[in-house]
Order: sequence, then structure tokens, then C-alpha cells
Amino acid sequence: MNQRLYEGRFLVSVVGAVIRQDEFHVRHSRMDWERVYRLADSHRVAPILYLGILGSWEPVPARWKEAMFGRYTEALRCNDVFEDSVREIFSAIDMNRIPCTVLSSGREKKLYPIPEMGGSCMLRLFVPEDSYTLLKGFLVDLGYETEQSFKNAGERMHRVSGLRVELYRAMPFRPAFYRRAAAKLLDCSQDMEGFECVKELTREGEFLFRMAQAAYHYVTDELTLLEMLDLYYSHRDCRETLNREDMAARLSEFHTAGLAESLLSIAYLWFGGKEDRAYSQTFEVPETRDAMEDRILTRGLSNGVQGHPQAEELAAAAAREIEQENREEERKLRREARQKRWREWKKKIAWAFPGISYMKSIYPILTRMPFLLPVFWAARGGRLLFAGREGK
Repeated sequence: MNQRLYEGRFLVSVVGAVIRQDEFHVRHSRMDWERVYRLADSHRVAPILYLGILGSWEPVPARWKEAMFGRYTEALRCNDVFEDSVREIFSAIDMNRIPCTVLSSGREKKLYPIPEMGGSCMLRLFVPEDSYTLLKGFLVDLGYETEQSFKNAGERMHRVSGLRVELYRAMPFRPAFYRRAAAKLLDCSQDMEGFECVKELTREGEFLFRMAQAAYHYVTDELTLLEMLDLYYSHRDCRETLNREDMAARLSEFHTAGLAESLLSIAYLWFGGKEDRAYSQTFEVPETRDAMEDRILTRGLSNGVQGHPQAEELAAAAAREIEQENREEERKLRREARQKRWREWKKKIAWAFPGISYMKSIYPILTRMPFLLPVFWAARGGRLLFAGREGK
């Protein structure tokens, strides 16, 4: 585990140096480059790592240098086609009059020193449930395939060009209060220029969505260095006009205002320059920052603790909702099993005691004396039983 933390902090130092455009040289003679590459790839910062190792003092094995270069060229290709691909999707939405809100559109990538540092681009769309299937169908027609599903919320789709689209019909968060608070951020939307049916979050609204998403991904151990970078650049983009009181009020609805602000401070500590020191708060308890950094870098494998009280509360609330959903699912399965057994019994009863119309076709006497139906049920049963024994 210490090795994993060591490699994680090394990765942060490389990424931070590249972002700040500081001079940086790899001086570690026994670096396991396979592990470093795989860690960078899981955090989606392999393109930045590739730029960081160029001209390093220590030669990087060709296999892993080529793997990093592959991720870098993939990011280059994605950025080359990103705007045309997005315009293609928005045109299809407009043409078919599908209401849609853009939660994030890669706006922060333009703030990176070079756009390809931001990795492969991601477009996040929220559509009403009754329009979800229609829009997904158009994406399939455009060559997108499902990469990951979000239970009861949506899915992530991708195309060979590298562009990924996260399509939501409900906010992909737990518990319910977190979904409600995220849905309220749609009030921060405005009409997108050039399109009639497409809305987009304001810069401030998109930043708040990223704050909420980062806090949630921290709890679920899905938070990556690239997401921390996007959070850092998103805040830099709107920090001069951001209303801190409004931000605090909205984040309080998520019950993670302190956690989200701590993550933003860590992002500034990792990637910010001297001019950003005012935004990197000093943690009252240094161990809290250390625990949070360790959890991010190891994707939750460091010590098994959340590192922040609000993270523990959110994790507990999400676990309760999952447990409740599991209980409801079990009840539903038991109910369906009972209904299935009852349907099977009804079929058996209907076979053993057919309706009078069917019995009249076999025993015409029932037309004149229907009160003898039970007698002929017994006669039919005995005949079938005798025929079955003879067949053996």
C-alpha cells in the first residue's frame, strides 16, 4: 500500500508540474513504470504523464512510453472532432424537438495549457424520461455504443472517435436528497446559442454540478485526478463572478458543502500556482487532508476510512437507500414468485376442472342436466387416469 501511495504522490507531482509548466525531472531510478502508467490511466491523466516524462533524466521503458503516447494521440483525435461531434448531436436534438440540458460540455478543456491535457472529451446530457429512448436511438444511429449503465438513471455511450456521452434521465446519485438537490441545479440553465431545444448550465451552475459530483465520487471511490483538474479549472473560470453565499446555500442541500470545499482546496494545493494560494484553505486537522489525499490517490484502498465526517454521513445514507432498494427488490421477487405459483395452480385447476362449455362438447348430456357437472369431472378424471396407466 505504501508503494501505491508513493506512486500516487509521484503522479500528482508530475501532473502538477506540467499544469503549472514548472521544470520537472524524474530522478527516481527504481520506478515501476507499469504500475505508474496503469495508475495514471485509471485516473485518466496518462496524456499529461506522457508530456511530463518527455526529456526526463531516467529513460522510460519503450512499452509504457508508447502506451502513454497512445493515450495522448487518442486525446488529440478526440479534441479534433469534439466540436463537430457535439454540433451533430445538438442538431439531431433540435431537429426532433427533444428538450435537453447540457450538464457539462468540455468548456474547461479550453482552459488547460493545451486541450489534449484534458484527455478524451465527455458530454453530459440530461433529458426527460419520456424523451430518453428517442435520444438514445439517435445516438445509436450516429454510431454510439453503451459503455456503462447507471441504474435507474442513464448510461455512458462512446464512439470510435473517442467522444463519450453520458445520457441521464435521472440524476445518477444516492440518496434521494442528493438527487433532488442535483435536479435543482437545472434551474441554473440558459438557452444555448444557436439551438432552440438545447439548454446549458451557466458557468456557475456547471461548477456547482462538478462540486456535487466530485463529492459523490469521492464517497464512491470513483474520483479521479482528471476530475479534480476539471474542478480546479471550472472554479478558476467562474471564481471572480461566483456568489459564495449562493454556492454555500446550494451545496448545503447536498449536505456535503464542507467535503466539496475540502476537495476544491486539495485541487488547488495539487495544481494551483502561487497566485492561487488564497483558494487552498489550511486544514485545521492535517491528518484530514492526508487521509482524503490518500483515499483519492488509491481509489479507496488506502485505509478504508472516508477521511471526512460528511463523507461518512453520505456513505451511510447511500448504503441505507441501497439496502432499502434491495429489500424492495426481494419483496418484488417474492411477490412475482407467488403470482407465478398461483398462475401455475390456476392452470392445473383449469385442466382438472374444465369449464362447462368444454365439458358439454365431450358430454352432450350436460346440456340438459348441467347439475351433473361434478359427476362428469370425476368421470373424465378417472378416464384420463386409466388411459395413463394403460400407456405405461
